[in-house]
Amino acid sequence: MVLPVLDPDNSNHYLSTEAARKLIKSKPITFAELKGMIPNSKLDSAEKKAMKMAKANDKAAGKHFHYSKVKDVASCDYCGAFRCIFSNKAVGQPGGPSQTSLDRLRSSLEEGHVCGRDLKKRFREKGFYIKTSICCGEPIEAQYYNPPTGQKGGRITTSDICAVCWSDEDIVSPTEIRTRRDVGGKVPLPTCQLCLDLNVEIPCSGGRQSNQQQKNCQNKKRQKEQHENAVANKKEKEENKEKQNLKIREKAKKKLNACMCVYK
Repeated sequence: MVLPVLDPDNSNHYLSTEAARKLIKSKPITFAELKGMIPNSKLDSAEKKAMKMAKANDKAAGKHFHYSKVKDVASCDYCGAFRCIFSNKAVGQPGGPSQTSLDRLRSSLEEGHVCGRDLKKRFREKGFYIKTSICCGEPIEAQYYNPPTGQKGGRITTSDICAVCWSDEDIVSPTEIRTRRDVGGKVPLPTCQLCLDLNVEIPCSGGRQSNQQQKNCQNKKRQKEQHENAVANKKEKEENKEKQNLKIREKAKKKLNACMCVYK
């Protein structure tokens, strides 16, 4: 993953992905430094205003952003993250966008895309939506991941990747994540082993576990704690017994030495 890297010769512009990779290899840059190069909407008044408007637009279009309505994904040229492209109707179905429109959109996206860019302003294809309030470096959207309903509504199938770093290797299941992290009853998104080991904050979907799922997790957590306590108690008892045996041996040794002195 390569986040936006400022051009050393012009602080108002970013390097291309290829140039950014070369710079990072020649001059190591930490992940924190890379994230620091992303425009901060909290500090920049113009950026803050634009973000506020983008969030309002996304909220108004909230009904479009559903798991079953993901018809394609766009890859950001800056951070490499996949961002969902939504459509209310299945492609090629009555009332929905045509396959030709989707093909034209894909061709346009090949020319470049950045997180948060509004499809309607750049492309003429109607019926497609993308979140405009999402920024580079933010976790993968929960809607990206395959829902239990499968391809209902013309939904596409996506491959599991880490929601934090986009890696497709060593993906940890949500069940295992719950046993190692307290996610407050929410459903954690797929995360790789490395990010989990680094104690990175685990992104979660907007939904919550069912009562039965929460109960199962609580039972597993309780069983794990009981096992750990049992092991600790057993170890403590063994240590105390060893100390008692040591005292008995020392006492017997002193008694034996006393008897030998009397015999002499």
